[in-house]
Amino acid sequence: MYAAGGANVPAFARNRSTGALTELASSPFGAGPNATSLAVPASGNYLYVLDNVNDEVRAYSIDTSTGLLTAIAGSPFALVPGKQGLGPTVIVTSQ
Repeated sequence: MYAAGGANVPAFARNRSTGALTELASSPFGAGPNATSLAVPASGNYLYVLDNVNDEVRAYSIDTSTGLLTAIAGSPFALVPGKQGLGPTVIVTSQ
């Protein structure tokens, strides 16, 4: 489980019996200066983090056994190349 907020994305393991969260030892992960929203597609293999101040998306692959994030080559990706200040606030994925 991941959370968006500020310059980092904290990662948590969830206890399936109690629902309690424990932050992963490798957490938090750097996510640019303004992580405001994130999305994980149904496959669970990727994490996309929206920076709504710089109008870009950071993309990571997820190690599904450890939760470790690895930046995808070319990330961050500009939402509107050459423009800033459009300020989207939500990111979603689809299959």
